[in-house]
Amino acid sequence: MAKFTVSPGVAISEIDNTFLVGQPTQAGAAIIGPTVKGPVENPTLVTSYSDFKTIFGDSFISGGNSYSYLTSLAAYNYFNYGGTSLLVTRVASGSYTPATSTDIANSNIAIPGLISSASFDVSTVITASATSSWTGIRIEIPGVNDYYVVPNNQNFNYYNNLLDTYYTSSGASTNANFDNYMVAVESTINDPAADFDDLGLTASYNTITNIFTLSATNPGVSFNGVNIYKEAYAGAIGTLVATLGGGTTGVSSTAFLLETLSDGVIMNNSGSQVSGALASGSIDNVRWEITGTNTGSGTFNLVVRRGDDTTNNKIVLESWNKLSLDPNSSRFVSRVIGDQDQTYDATNNQMVVTGDYPNQSKYIRVKQVNALTPNYLDANGNPQPQFTGSIPVIQSGSFSGATGNVNAVVNLGENITSNNTQGLPATAYDDMISLLSNQDAYQYNVIFTP
Repeated sequence: MAKFTVSPGVAISEIDNTFLVGQPTQAGAAIIGPTVKGPVENPTLVTSYSDFKTIFGDSFISGGNSYSYLTSLAAYNYFNYGGTSLLVTRVASGSYTPATSTDIANSNIAIPGLISSASFDVSTVITASATSSWTGIRIEIPGVNDYYVVPNNQNFNYYNNLLDTYYTSSGASTNANFDNYMVAVESTINDPAADFDDLGLTASYNTITNIFTLSATNPGVSFNGVNIYKEAYAGAIGTLVATLGGGTTGVSSTAFLLETLSDGVIMNNSGSQVSGALASGSIDNVRWEITGTNTGSGTFNLVVRRGDDTTNNKIVLESWNKLSLDPNSSRFVSRVIGDQDQTYDATNNQMVVTGDYPNQSKYIRVKQVNALTPNYLDANGNPQPQFTGSIPVIQSGSFSGATGNVNAVVNLGENITSNNTQGLPATAYDDMISLLSNQDAYQYNVIFTP
């Protein structure tokens, strides 16, 4: 471990844990069991006991005593007696999730998105009479069937409200999205504000001004361009009345978010700091820091630090330099660090991978990028001004939101029973035993289930 001083009173210790992990398909042995930390039900290849401790931990405290799972002892002995590769699969009881970073902020000011909307005077659009020749409103939503809002023949002259009566332009007499009401029998006047939920729209009608307003439920641009037509009930070609507009996606002050590869509350360390140390920081969790930014090139540096370090004595686990929020860049943060997650599909007895880029970090993955900067540099090599505020500023933070805690160990050694081993029921092992039995996906010489 290298230790050096960067300025008076500030020292950095850097642990070189650089390595690349391929797909965990081949190993000298496999082991299934509980561990202190690490991804749950996700077979992971380690090549030394040091790697095992980094990813899965060593010992933990319960009731004031220090315990080591038999999984850890078996892994230690395996490598101590010459083992070179081990496929480790952590099992647990209950729900386990990873921790998410605090917001990695940029210099943008958070501006909420705006909602698409359009309004018009109903009295100039809808006509009604005692016959069936009256007209209605047609709403044209791209990618969705057109919908009609049809006024009640007897009551609409009073403009009390709009009916909860809709049907698709295909001519269906009922519509499951709107309670299967029959056009022919509907006679109830209802509040249109509750009529459009399934379409992502809301509606309101002012009985005094006769103004009908149609709005998107949420901010964004997806409903910009939705057209409203005056159209005869019989489906004649309609006249454009209004078009929804004004929706925006907003500006986020969060550049991106990270997520721990390890699951469980042991990864949570957000909260108060004392002398630059996280109160809940430990050797088993991590914290993050942005150490440098360059708006001229649109790049920044990210450091992964050990959770129990301090501001004046930083312990660097990983360093990622010249990262970018530009998805077209070879240094795109998700591409360099990785954003993949694996979950077990019990129905098909296989692992399902989500995300676009393999994980290169041992500790974190990119959860989401909120402030993309596509083609950050223009044709002349200059930064596009609308993107310079998206680059994260120098800062540091922690992780929170993980769930799942290790069980108090009461069944170790001579206390192990057929129904409880290392604090887990026997059924906790079943899925992973089934998964690792697939020899086409996993190859090893021997399997341990301590």
